[in-house]
Amino acid sequence: LRCVGVANEDFGFALGFDSVEHPRRQFKVPVDAAKVRLSSFFRSYTKLCGHNVNLYDRPVLTRHGIYIPEPKDLVDTILLSHIADSELPNDLSYLTSRYTDAPSWKPTDHEHWNSDDELHFYCVTDCCVTARLLPALSKEVKDTNQERVYWADIGLQELCLGMHRAGMLIDQDERARHEARLRVQIEKAKEDAKALLGRDINLFSHEQVRDYLFDDLKLPLPSLLTDSGEPSTKRDSLYELLQMAIPDLARQFIGILIDAKSAGRALSKDVLGLVLSKDGRVHSTWSPHTTVTGRLSSTNNNVQNIPSTKFDSDSLRSMYTAAPGSLLVSCDLEQVELRLVALLTGDDLWLDAFEKELDVHKVNAATFFDTSYDAVEKYQRNFAKTLTYLYLYGGGAKKALLQMRQVRDPATKNRPYANLTLMQARVARNKLLKDHPKLQDWWQKQVDTFKCDYMLRSVVLGRARRFLDAAEDDSEYRSEIINYQIQSTTSDVMFFAAKKAIKVIGWPWTGAKGLGGAGIINQCHDSLTVEVAEDNAEKAKKLLKDAMYYEIEHE
Repeated sequence: LRCVGVANEDFGFALGFDSVEHPRRQFKVPVDAAKVRLSSFFRSYTKLCGHNVNLYDRPVLTRHGIYIPEPKDLVDTILLSHIADSELPNDLSYLTSRYTDAPSWKPTDHEHWNSDDELHFYCVTDCCVTARLLPALSKEVKDTNQERVYWADIGLQELCLGMHRAGMLIDQDERARHEARLRVQIEKAKEDAKALLGRDINLFSHEQVRDYLFDDLKLPLPSLLTDSGEPSTKRDSLYELLQMAIPDLARQFIGILIDAKSAGRALSKDVLGLVLSKDGRVHSTWSPHTTVTGRLSSTNNNVQNIPSTKFDSDSLRSMYTAAPGSLLVSCDLEQVELRLVALLTGDDLWLDAFEKELDVHKVNAATFFDTSYDAVEKYQRNFAKTLTYLYLYGGGAKKALLQMRQVRDPATKNRPYANLTLMQARVARNKLLKDHPKLQDWWQKQVDTFKCDYMLRSVVLGRARRFLDAAEDDSEYRSEIINYQIQSTTSDVMFFAAKKAIKVIGWPWTGAKGLGGAGIINQCHDSLTVEVAEDNAEKAKKLLKDAMYYEIEHE
């Protein structure tokens, strides 16, 4: 902790804690006295604001024993700016240049300071411009009628702080097993490639792979290029090549390459790249202000995208465990996006399936393959499920084909749709639209609403997005426009679920709800995971189920 700054729009001061000068400077106010004075100052003010004050300043000040008010008593300008316009940057430099006439003051090197005075001036300037931003940002949130969204995101910040502090425990034996398994996969891919090509090739060298594919084999160039204009060898480019008429040799090599890249990425990022604290846990950094839909994001490490057994029968999720005497309990919203689409479109087939508590994907398969519900086979259900989610938001056949070809059976490792043609994908799309005629009407309604209001809102909280880069003839943005209300409304529902879960489960340091364990440790899009004492697992299941239940009425 180097210094703490406090200011209004025009005047501020900084209290120094750790000097950057050499030799170390002694400040007039000793460290302990400075902490007492700051705590007293913060207690005396009823209106305080800061930029990312809850997720950054709060943990730092609390760790150093300095009092800071509860989130509900602070105004966070980074949340205000994100809610006012989620697609624009929310860093202080950008916001200051947009809303004020303050000159640039940010240094190029944030770690090098010539003197304490230079550092403190920078700190106080940060505080002053934050105060100047508050009226303009507050007005934009109010003008777009999103005050409720702001208070929801304040609640999500509490969830973020709690999950960060709790962390997720890593089983080191499982981690070592996965490391060994992935290394074997990579070595096998290298051997398979050498046997196929008759020579060594570095599967992780962009240059060597590029030269082999496009110079030696003279394959057609993919649509994706690198920043320097060369053909890309990333995963999407490789799958694009698989859609083309290419030699069997190239097809086999690309399959080996994809497997090697997947294993290499998992090894480097998800196994070796885990950042563990002394307690053996991953303490991810969570945030509600980085996505346009209101979903939480997880970084350092990302614990939201750990592959499930749906994609890998030997999933890396087995590394994440509970402490001795505790269990992990998880609950998710069943088919939430399809339920919301059924509600908003008024689709009779889907509404009837949910009303009767049928397997909606079997219903889709029965309709698609023109067979009875009980006669649907597993491969038909999987096909219908994959197809439905790919086309649910107006995606085109070409994009869907690319995604379907990547689908892999976790048990057999085969790609069941690898040979699907574009014509077959178009036929499948047309069949889905024929079976669900209200879907296209809803798509068009979303587009028309956007054209009329220049924004779309979530159903429950009214979270707005403007789609600043959207164009009428842009199919990608059309898909995003159609997709937005569903994903943002799912985030709305998850906010209420988290709010109730915090109240009934929370964490040991928030008043101990009597369930033991670390409390809430993960929120992944439409699911919540808690770590509780083993003998409280059944109670936690009931509490989570009750917390996740939310009823939406829509005309």
